Amino acid sequence: MSLKEKADDLTDSLKKESEVLQGERSKDKVYTSTNEFDSADKAIREFAFGRERLFQVNDWSDIPGIGNADFTIYDPDGYRVDNRMVAIGDFLKIDLPGPVPMYWVQVVDVKDEDDLAEFTVKPASDPTTPEKPEVVDHFFQEKARSTFRIAREGNKLVGMEIGVNEAINNQGEQAGDKAVINTLVSETGWAFFQKNQWKNLTDYLVGNTQ
Repeated sequence: MSLKEKADDLTDSLKKESEVLQGERSKDKVYTSTNEFDSADKAIREFAFGRERLFQVNDWSDIPGIGNADFTIYDPDGYRVDNRMVAIGDFLKIDLPGPVPMYWVQVVDVKDEDDLAEFTVKPASDPTTPEKPEVVDHFFQEKARSTFRIAREGNKLVGMEIGVNEAINNQGEQAGDKAVINTLVSETGWAFFQKNQWKNLTDYLVGNTQ
Protein backbone atom coordinates (compact mmCIF):
# COMPACT_ATOMS: atom_id res chain seq x y z
CA MET A 1 0.00 0.00 0.00
CA SER A 2 1.36 3.38 -1.02
CA LEU A 3 1.79 6.33 1.34
CA LYS A 4 -1.10 8.11 -0.39
CA GLU A 5 -3.37 5.07 0.05
CA LYS A 6 -2.47 4.88 3.73
CA ALA A 7 -3.21 8.59 4.13
CA ASP A 8 -6.54 8.18 2.35
CA ASP A 9 -7.46 5.25 4.61
CA LEU A 10 -6.60 7.27 7.71
CA THR A 11 -8.65 10.23 6.46
CA ASP A 12 -11.60 7.94 5.73
CA SER A 13 -11.35 6.33 9.19
CA LEU A 14 -11.24 9.72 10.90
CA LYS A 15 -14.23 10.91 8.88
CA LYS A 16 -16.24 7.82 9.80
CA GLU A 17 -15.39 8.19 13.51
CA SER A 18 -16.35 11.86 13.36
CA GLU A 19 -19.72 10.85 11.88
CA VAL A 20 -20.16 8.27 14.65
CA LEU A 21 -19.48 10.90 17.32
CA GLN A 22 -22.07 13.19 15.72
CA GLY A 23 -24.70 10.44 15.65
CA GLU A 24 -24.64 10.36 11.84
CA ARG A 25 -23.17 6.87 11.45
CA SER A 26 -23.94 3.63 13.26
CA LYS A 27 -21.92 0.56 14.18
CA ASP A 28 -22.77 -3.15 14.33
CA LYS A 29 -21.26 -5.45 16.94
CA VAL A 30 -21.61 -9.16 17.77
CA TYR A 31 -20.52 -11.04 20.88
CA THR A 32 -20.52 -14.86 20.93
CA SER A 33 -19.87 -17.72 23.34
CA THR A 34 -20.04 -21.47 22.69
CA ASN A 35 -20.22 -24.57 24.86
CA GLU A 36 -19.82 -28.07 23.38
CA PHE A 37 -21.21 -31.20 25.08
CA ASP A 38 -20.62 -34.93 24.77
CA SER A 39 -23.89 -35.57 22.96
CA ALA A 40 -26.84 -33.87 21.30
CA ASP A 41 -29.10 -35.16 24.10
CA LYS A 42 -26.96 -33.37 26.67
CA ALA A 43 -27.03 -30.20 24.57
CA ILE A 44 -30.85 -30.41 24.33
CA ARG A 45 -31.11 -30.57 28.14
CA GLU A 46 -28.68 -27.70 28.58
CA PHE A 47 -30.51 -25.64 25.96
CA ALA A 48 -33.62 -25.76 28.17
CA PHE A 49 -31.61 -24.24 31.03
CA GLY A 50 -30.09 -21.65 28.70
CA ARG A 51 -33.52 -20.67 27.40
CA GLU A 52 -34.70 -19.99 30.94
CA ARG A 53 -31.55 -17.96 31.67
CA LEU A 54 -32.21 -15.92 28.53
CA PHE A 55 -35.80 -14.98 29.28
CA GLN A 56 -35.40 -14.46 33.05
CA VAL A 57 -33.80 -11.06 32.51
CA ASN A 58 -34.02 -9.93 36.15
CA ASP A 59 -31.50 -12.66 36.98
CA TRP A 60 -28.92 -11.07 34.66
CA SER A 61 -28.07 -8.65 37.45
CA ASP A 62 -26.47 -11.54 39.35
CA ILE A 63 -24.18 -12.72 36.56
CA PRO A 64 -20.61 -12.79 37.89
CA GLY A 65 -18.02 -10.60 36.24
CA ILE A 66 -16.49 -7.14 36.18
CA GLY A 67 -18.70 -4.23 35.19
CA ASN A 68 -22.03 -6.05 35.20
CA ALA A 69 -25.13 -3.84 34.96
CA ASP A 70 -28.43 -4.27 36.80
CA PHE A 71 -31.42 -5.34 34.69
CA THR A 72 -35.09 -5.06 35.65
CA ILE A 73 -38.23 -5.98 33.70
CA TYR A 74 -41.14 -3.50 33.61
CA ASP A 75 -44.49 -4.24 31.99
CA PRO A 76 -45.93 -2.08 29.16
CA ASP A 77 -47.67 0.12 31.76
CA GLY A 78 -44.39 0.90 33.52
CA TYR A 79 -44.73 -1.36 36.56
CA ARG A 80 -41.86 -3.51 37.79
CA VAL A 81 -42.25 -7.24 37.12
CA ASP A 82 -40.76 -10.04 39.22
CA ASN A 83 -40.53 -13.77 38.61
CA ARG A 84 -41.64 -14.07 35.02
CA MET A 85 -40.03 -14.31 31.62
CA VAL A 86 -39.71 -11.29 29.38
CA ALA A 87 -42.45 -10.69 26.78
CA ILE A 88 -43.12 -8.45 23.78
CA GLY A 89 -43.98 -4.94 24.93
CA ASP A 90 -42.01 -5.19 28.19
CA PHE A 91 -39.45 -2.56 29.07
CA LEU A 92 -36.01 -3.31 30.52
CA LYS A 93 -34.30 -0.84 32.81
CA ILE A 94 -30.52 -1.01 32.52
CA ASP A 95 -28.52 0.51 35.37
CA LEU A 96 -24.89 0.74 34.29
CA PRO A 97 -22.04 0.75 36.82
CA GLY A 98 -20.91 4.18 37.94
CA PRO A 99 -22.53 7.63 38.14
CA VAL A 100 -24.48 7.55 34.85
CA PRO A 101 -28.23 7.72 34.13
CA MET A 102 -30.38 4.61 33.92
CA TYR A 103 -31.31 3.57 30.40
CA TRP A 104 -34.36 1.89 28.90
CA VAL A 105 -35.11 -0.52 26.07
CA GLN A 106 -38.37 -2.14 24.95
CA VAL A 107 -38.86 -5.71 23.73
CA VAL A 108 -40.07 -5.68 20.11
CA ASP A 109 -39.73 -9.35 19.15
CA VAL A 110 -39.52 -12.78 20.82
CA LYS A 111 -38.75 -16.15 19.22
CA ASP A 112 -39.07 -19.38 21.17
CA GLU A 113 -38.40 -22.46 19.06
CA ASP A 114 -37.11 -26.00 19.61
CA ASP A 115 -33.45 -25.12 19.07
CA LEU A 116 -33.47 -21.33 19.16
CA ALA A 117 -34.65 -18.73 21.66
CA GLU A 118 -34.12 -14.99 21.31
CA PHE A 119 -35.59 -11.58 21.89
CA THR A 120 -34.89 -8.19 20.37
CA VAL A 121 -35.01 -4.78 22.03
CA LYS A 122 -34.89 -1.16 20.89
CA PRO A 123 -33.99 2.02 22.83
CA ALA A 124 -37.10 3.47 24.47
CA SER A 125 -38.46 6.27 26.63
CA ASP A 126 -38.83 5.81 30.39
CA PRO A 127 -42.26 4.14 30.87
CA THR A 128 -42.44 5.28 34.49
CA THR A 129 -42.32 8.97 33.53
CA PRO A 130 -44.30 9.26 30.26
CA GLU A 131 -44.36 13.07 30.16
CA LYS A 132 -41.81 13.23 27.31
CA PRO A 133 -42.44 10.22 25.04
CA GLU A 134 -40.31 11.79 22.29
CA VAL A 135 -37.17 11.50 24.45
CA VAL A 136 -35.33 8.19 24.09
CA ASP A 137 -33.73 7.35 27.43
CA HIS A 138 -30.79 5.50 25.94
CA PHE A 139 -27.35 6.45 24.63
CA PHE A 140 -28.20 4.87 21.25
CA GLN A 141 -30.84 6.17 18.84
CA GLU A 142 -34.22 4.47 18.56
CA LYS A 143 -33.22 2.76 15.29
CA ALA A 144 -30.65 0.62 17.16
CA ARG A 145 -31.53 -3.01 17.84
CA SER A 146 -30.03 -5.61 20.18
CA THR A 147 -30.86 -9.30 19.88
CA PHE A 148 -30.06 -11.74 22.67
CA ARG A 149 -29.96 -15.34 21.49
CA ILE A 150 -29.22 -18.91 22.48
CA ALA A 151 -29.25 -21.66 19.87
CA ARG A 152 -28.44 -25.36 19.76
CA GLU A 153 -26.35 -26.65 16.85
CA GLY A 154 -25.99 -30.41 17.25
CA ASN A 155 -24.13 -30.98 20.51
CA LYS A 156 -23.13 -27.31 20.84
CA LEU A 157 -24.81 -24.25 22.35
CA VAL A 158 -24.19 -20.80 20.91
CA GLY A 159 -25.00 -17.63 22.84
CA MET A 160 -25.03 -14.27 21.08
CA GLU A 161 -25.61 -10.57 21.56
CA ILE A 162 -26.14 -8.90 18.18
CA GLY A 163 -26.14 -5.10 18.08
CA VAL A 164 -27.07 -3.30 14.85
CA ASN A 165 -27.51 0.35 13.89
CA GLU A 166 -25.81 1.52 17.10
CA ALA A 167 -25.75 5.27 16.46
CA ILE A 168 -25.16 7.69 19.34
CA ASN A 169 -28.31 9.42 20.57
CA ASN A 170 -27.01 13.00 20.70
CA GLN A 171 -29.13 14.86 18.15
CA GLY A 172 -32.61 16.43 18.25
CA GLU A 173 -35.60 15.63 20.45
CA GLN A 174 -34.61 12.00 20.96
CA ALA A 175 -31.58 13.04 23.00
CA GLY A 176 -33.49 15.45 25.26
CA ASP A 177 -30.97 17.06 27.61
CA LYS A 178 -28.60 14.05 27.57
CA ALA A 179 -26.70 14.64 24.32
CA VAL A 180 -23.34 15.15 26.01
CA ILE A 181 -23.67 12.36 28.57
CA ASN A 182 -24.94 9.97 25.87
CA THR A 183 -21.85 10.67 23.79
CA LEU A 184 -19.54 10.19 26.75
CA VAL A 185 -21.23 6.97 27.87
CA SER A 186 -21.36 5.36 24.43
CA GLU A 187 -17.79 6.29 23.47
CA THR A 188 -16.04 5.87 26.82
CA GLY A 189 -17.94 4.24 29.66
CA TRP A 190 -20.09 1.86 27.62
CA ALA A 191 -17.32 1.16 25.12
CA PHE A 192 -15.22 0.00 28.07
CA PHE A 193 -17.94 -2.12 29.73
CA GLN A 194 -19.68 -3.44 26.61
CA LYS A 195 -17.26 -6.24 25.79
CA ASN A 196 -17.20 -7.52 29.37
CA GLN A 197 -20.97 -7.10 29.83
CA TRP A 198 -22.07 -9.04 26.78
CA LYS A 199 -19.30 -11.64 26.98
CA ASN A 200 -20.32 -12.31 30.58
CA LEU A 201 -23.92 -12.67 29.39
CA THR A 202 -23.25 -14.97 26.45
CA ASP A 203 -21.03 -17.18 28.64
CA TYR A 204 -23.89 -17.32 31.16
CA LEU A 205 -26.46 -18.28 28.51
CA VAL A 206 -24.49 -21.31 27.28
CA GLY A 207 -23.53 -22.46 30.79
CA ASN A 208 -19.87 -21.46 30.82
CA THR A 209 -20.66 -19.61 34.05
CA GLN A 210 -23.48 -20.19 36.53
